[in-house]
Amino acid sequence: MSNFSDVMSYLGLSRDEAAAALNVSRDEIVRWCSTSEAPPIHIWQALVRMLDEIRISAEEAAKSADLDHLDASDLNRITLT
Repeated sequence: MSNFSDVMSYLGLSRDEAAAALNVSRDEIVRWCSTSEAPPIHIWQALVRMLDEIRISAEEAAKSADLDHLDASDLNRITLT
């Protein structure tokens, strides 16, 4: 496995999804995942932006749900619809 493959796994991207999101061919994704060849710097920068977007979205979701004021027993009273 490569560092690129590890980051893709962390992001939960399939090879097809990564190719579409990064605007590259699936073959390039496969090559970067299965060899020691690293992708160009602009691909790494795009992955960092994706990670930042996920982090920011998670922070905003936590703020809007006011999760900072919950304790573990509160989770037992949540009703899922």
